[in-house]
Amino acid sequence: MVTVDKQREYWDCGDLEIALDKIAGLGSFIEVEAKGNFESTADAKIACLRFKG
Repeated sequence: MVTVDKQREYWDCGDLEIALDKIAGLGSFIEVEAKGNFESTADAKIACLRFKG
């Protein structure tokens, strides 16, 4: 069994949901998820990539 010490914070950014994670011993991570009504998966991917800059 493995225990992961993680703190997660969610942000709503319009059509995207952002999760900010701090994981003990590993560092900080960001997860970007498309939640809006996009025309295609390609459009959703482009929106996520644009967000990350």
